[in-house]
Amino acid sequence: METEKSSFSFTETSMATIRVELASTVEDCNRRGLKCAKKWAAEQLCGLPSPPSKGLSEEETEDFENAKEEKERELRVISFPEPVGNVPFRGEGEEYTTRTTTSSNNHGQDDPTYILAKSYFDLGEYRRCADLLATSSPASAHGKPLKTFLELYALFLAGETTRRDVANVRAKGPSGAAGDREDGKKGNVSDANDMDGDDLDRNEGPRVRGELVGRMANNPELDVVQSGLDEYEKYNSSSSTNNSTREHNNNEHKCAFICYLQALVFRERGRLDAAKVKFAESARLYPTFWSAWQGLVDLCDEDTIANLRLPRDHWCYQWFIAEFNLESQKNVEAMQQFDRLSEIFKRSSSILTKCAIAQYNLREFDEAEELFERVIEVDPHRIEGIDAYSNILYVKEDFAKLAHLAHRISNTNKYTPETCCVIGNYYSLKQQHEKAVTYFRRALRLNRDYLSAWTLLGHEYTEMKNPKAAIEAYRCAVDINPKDYRAWYGLGQMYELISMHVYAVYYYQAAAKLRPNDSRMWCAIGACYEADGLRQPIAAIRVYQRAVACGDKEGIALGRLAKLHEQQKNWKAAAHYHLRNLERLKRETGSYAETQDSIDG
Repeated sequence: METEKSSFSFTETSMATIRVELASTVEDCNRRGLKCAKKWAAEQLCGLPSPPSKGLSEEETEDFENAKEEKERELRVISFPEPVGNVPFRGEGEEYTTRTTTSSNNHGQDDPTYILAKSYFDLGEYRRCADLLATSSPASAHGKPLKTFLELYALFLAGETTRRDVANVRAKGPSGAAGDREDGKKGNVSDANDMDGDDLDRNEGPRVRGELVGRMANNPELDVVQSGLDEYEKYNSSSSTNNSTREHNNNEHKCAFICYLQALVFRERGRLDAAKVKFAESARLYPTFWSAWQGLVDLCDEDTIANLRLPRDHWCYQWFIAEFNLESQKNVEAMQQFDRLSEIFKRSSSILTKCAIAQYNLREFDEAEELFERVIEVDPHRIEGIDAYSNILYVKEDFAKLAHLAHRISNTNKYTPETCCVIGNYYSLKQQHEKAVTYFRRALRLNRDYLSAWTLLGHEYTEMKNPKAAIEAYRCAVDINPKDYRAWYGLGQMYELISMHVYAVYYYQAAAKLRPNDSRMWCAIGACYEADGLRQPIAAIRVYQRAVACGDKEGIALGRLAKLHEQQKNWKAAAHYHLRNLERLKRETGSYAETQDSIDG
């Protein structure tokens, strides 16, 4: 998606406004246990330049204070959710009191019950949190969003925990021994002991099917959460007629989180269109709530985004478009948009990481490595996105740097999917494929929907010449994210390996649709058209010509075009492509060395 023109301009937006918005978001997300959204907002808040304090003229200081006061006046009208001390539980008749979200108003006489419930939530005791909130007042009143959200969100996360446990049991199989060796010895049960990692069955097919079935486990609390959301909606619908227009508008921000939770439920139930609408509504009501935008990134295409009601004049929309372009493999556009955002968020390591990933997607490995090194210099214990850095070091076969990275990230936190993928890449580079598979599986036990782990697992099975297991792993990756061209390409490779070229062409074409300017995709399609199963030389010539138009740095398409034209007895065209291949070699090497090998290839 190209950069959209909107009324928004960074030059027209006060830095104080952005700072207050992000500070409010951090506070509101923290109060609701939305850790990822809180982390994102806090990172961008820290990415802003330091607020002006000393060394400014009186006029500059006055301008800054005026901007801050103006934003605070807006917030008094907008009225973010009230502090927990002012939250009457269900059934109580206290009136809603408006407030601003500046830090001076965050400390009040907080309700002890809510504080205790939030403490349970922070410790991962989700059912205990939900039960405390549910029993603290009559279950018939659902008008207060702060308490309702935490109660239902805690239930949702409790269901996710159960789902993960069931998935892990299913993945282990009926015996429950995921670490069984071929000789029948039991593997280690605990995660701590399992970190040594030599627990691989030789027959991988059933194991991967178990992992696939594990992904299909359902959240058992969805019905209860949906029932609570329905009651909340019913309460607000019946009471909205009794509220003034101003009061109704004041409820917008506090409803954004309920919309987000409803979107999660819709997504889990496969109602993707309804989920998109609710994610969009949440983003519209609270533009700096990043989790809502992330939900749209995962689900939407360009046409859907064009038809959704979104806050297109807000700076966070520009971040969303940059993230969407990165996810859609429009890497140049994404880098341009992140560069523009970096004019405001000058110290954001998130932007630096996104630009590094874009360079990696463009296969500019040297530039990407340099950017990742800058990220580590700024944020040495960063985990998010670092698995892409390990992919670069793997491709460049840099054993020393990859070993250092694996050691450093393991010391930071060994129980994250990113860490397991980095360590898996390290063992794969050392040709210890069984240990690599073990760590990629461990990443999936930590997060069944972690895309990189499924893709890397497929790559590893490919190295082990196990197409059946590789196909199942790649299919899981495609199910999670249909925009992942690597998984489509991997499926094409596997079907080509087992001589099912019609299927291979289909999957290669899906990859080429996502990466239309990548010559490797077109060369792969051309090779299938040349194969004995299809024998379509004219079609092969067309796709090889497309590969040449896309760059064909390796000269594969030029060599094959010359050979195909020779077979068609089109000597003039064959000579033309041979000559172009010779010119390419001369540009790269300065001589005609290895020319014959290139032509034969």
